[in-house]
Parts: sequence; structure tokens; C-alpha cells
Amino acid sequence: MTELNIRVSNYKPDVIGITEVKAKTRLQSYKESEYSLDGNENYSLFSKNIETPAGRGLLMLINSKFIAKEVIMETQFRENLFVEIKTGKTTKLLIGLIYRSESGTMDNNKKLQDLIEEADQKKHNKLLIMGDFNYPNINWETWNTKSENTDSQEYKFIQKLQDNFLFQHVQEPTRWRGQDNPNVLDLIISKDEHSLSDIEYQSALGKSDHCVLLFKVICKVKIALQSKKKKSYKNANYERINEEISDTNWDEIIMNSNNINENWNTFKKVVKEIEESHVPTKIIKIGRNNKHSFPADTTTLEAIKKKHSLSRKAATTKDMNVRKEYNRVRNKVRKLTRRLRKEYEHNIAIKAKSDPKAIWNYIKSKSTSKSEIGELYAKPADKTSTKVTSNKGKAEVLCRFFSSVFIQESDTTPHLYIREVAEEMSQMNIEQEAVSKILKNLKPDKSPRTRRTPPDVPEKHLWYNIISNNEVIQPINFNRNSPG
Repeated sequence: MTELNIRVSNYKPDVIGITEVKAKTRLQSYKESEYSLDGNENYSLFSKNIETPAGRGLLMLINSKFIAKEVIMETQFRENLFVEIKTGKTTKLLIGLIYRSESGTMDNNKKLQDLIEEADQKKHNKLLIMGDFNYPNINWETWNTKSENTDSQEYKFIQKLQDNFLFQHVQEPTRWRGQDNPNVLDLIISKDEHSLSDIEYQSALGKSDHCVLLFKVICKVKIALQSKKKKSYKNANYERINEEISDTNWDEIIMNSNNINENWNTFKKVVKEIEESHVPTKIIKIGRNNKHSFPADTTTLEAIKKKHSLSRKAATTKDMNVRKEYNRVRNKVRKLTRRLRKEYEHNIAIKAKSDPKAIWNYIKSKSTSKSEIGELYAKPADKTSTKVTSNKGKAEVLCRFFSSVFIQESDTTPHLYIREVAEEMSQMNIEQEAVSKILKNLKPDKSPRTRRTPPDVPEKHLWYNIISNNEVIQPINFNRNSPG
């Protein structure tokens, strides 16, 4: 994933599709979060067969600025993933990711043809299907198979594309290994010949034998930029906050009531008003910034560039010297990217005390993933019921489902036993010295106990400002004549 992170940093793609995500030899289980991109939280993740033993796994990452949702296809082809992107008020783009195994059954091959027809019949304004189809015996320059057998899977696949007036864009070999002849196995299928441009055949990721296809889709897309207000505590005027807190007549404000809850709410309201006056706010645009935080030095970038060049040369020639040089550069890139990853994680670790937010953000990115909820059946048990697509409708379906397992509580009011008060606490004394000692001993690098404390301001700093002046909080007696 390290080399992928570097390429994403350079090219900033809006859509990333990966097939054969899981290795053949790995025995332990996989998690979606393992494939999150460092510093790229603005990607929505869609996956298939990642956390299950079946299949090789599909992964699609789509920029969060797009309104995207997964589409469940009726055809039960083994490995397929379809996502719909809203391109306008009434227009949509359907993107499909396919992996077909060469050792697949005849029935699964037939379902692939049915799947392509189903995707075309959904009548989206634009259709894009990509992936590893494993049809080495098709000549895409002539749209013919290498044999004249009309019953072959390759021939039937070509016929299905032609029957649905679909176009295949990849013309150069995408897979080669050792002395094998290069083949066109990875395909890009669309409805329009002119819907794609600038197809670039890049070198494979890591030690894979499939090249990376980089291309542009000519399409106007509706961008869902969201904004929210956030307080900028680092730019707050703490001197003025201290002055106003010092000038506040707390005796007059708090001692008017003997109810501890009312006193606390009054105190909190005053502090909140002062905060609103002297802590500025800023508008954050969600989905606009795709800045990548993973570092890549010049040596690594040049090695990746050389890897691209040798990959193209090795794929078009059978010169073993070129392929040996490609393997050497490929291994060098792998070594450099692993070293970058190790240094990156080491730098985060040594700053854990001074910058705990960085290490926890990194851990969170590797333990959680941002995924979308696809279409849901209005009646989960009935697969013939209508599908719900709106967020509100999905929330209602999930609410009905989870509420069905709730315990049915009795309508009768339970009997409450009267408890005798052994010792009445009529007065609570809060001394300034005791409170100051507790607050001064707070550790800013530890999790704050007060959940409402702003996350980017150390709790110790915030509350120490309130009590730093001796005149701010005097010893207060809260009379508890009513329950708190």
C-alpha cells in the first residue's frame, strides 16, 4: 500500500479500483481498514469479499466530494462491485469493478455476460466497467478470438459487448511475467468510444504482474461539498477571557439560588457566553482538500518513474535484459517504499508524547474504514420488495429492524422502595485551594475527563485560565435543599 499511497499523492485520482486484493498465500483474515490511504480520509470505501474467505477481493475508493452509493446487482456473478455516482440532478454514472478467474465455472462465465447486460439495461447516462477479465485469447484490435470456435467463452463475451453496443478501450498488453507473451487481460468498457481519454499504462504495484491503468473519464459530475463551523481555540483571546471572568460577580450570579443544578447551569451559561465572544470560528469545507500526508522523497519518485518506463519497454519486447533491469528497479522501489513507511511510522511514534493526536489519528486510520450503506430492501425478509435509496428511508428501515429485537417493557410502573436517609448532606463546601490543586495536576497528554472540552485545547489550559486569578472563584457553599 505504500507505493499506492505515493502514486495517489502524485496523481490524486477521484476513483481507484483494485482487483485481487487478497494474496493467494495469506492465511490470516483481512480487514477493510488495512487498505485505507494514509492522510486521505476523503475517500469513501466500497469493497467485496475482503473480510470473507470467498474470492480474491475487490476494492473501490471514491472521492467523498462525489455523491456515491453501492448498487446491488441481481445477477449473482461471483466477484463484482458496482457503485453509482450522481453526476447531476437527473444524471448518473455507473462504475463496475470485475474480477473473473480463469479457473471459473461455465455457469459463472455465463453470469458475467448476464451481468454486463444487466448493467447496460439499468439505463444510466454513463457506464464504466473495469477490471481483470482474464481473456488472453482476444485480439482487441480486430475484436476477434484467436480461434474460430464460436462456443468459446471469449467469442460469447465479444458478442455480448457488440449486442449491447459497448466499447472496449484497452489496446496494449496489461499483464506479463517472465517469458510469457504479454496479454490484454485488464479491460475498460463503456457505452461511448469518446468517453475516455489519456489512457496511461503504468508499471505494476509492488511485485504484481498487472500494470496500472490511469485514465480520464469525460463526464460532468455534481460535487457534494459540505461545510461546517468549527471553533478556532488556538486563536482565542485568552487574556480577554480571563479579564471578563475576573470581573464577573460570581457571588451575585450563583448565590441567588440554593439549587446545585441551577447554579451549575448558570455558571456554564456565563462561561459559554464569554467563550462565544472571544473564540473565533472558521468554516471548514469537507471534501475539497485531498492533500496527502505520506512523504515521498525525490529518489523514490525517480525510481517509480523509471519503473514505469521499463515496464512499457519490457511489455513490448522479449529482451530478457530489459526484464531483468525492470525486476531490479521494481525491487528497489519496493525497498525504498518500505523504508519510507518504516521512517514515517517511527517519526510518529517518537512524537507520541508531544503530539498524541497524530499517532491516534494514524491508528484510527488503520483500524476503521469509511464505508457507505448501499440500497436496502423495504422489507429485509422479502427480496421482491422495493429498494430504498434515500438516506432517510435507509434510516427508517434500519430503525424498524433493530427496534424489532428490543425487549418489550411492561407498561406498569415499577414499585420504588422508600430509602431512609442515614446521614443528610445539607451543605457542600468547595474550596478554591482543593480545586486549584486538582486542575493544576491534570495531564494534557491524557484523555480529558470532561467530554465537552474542545478537542484541540488541553483541558488543563482551558480551566486553568478560569481559576488563575485568585478573585475568580471564591469558596462557594452549594446548599442542597433539592435533589441534584
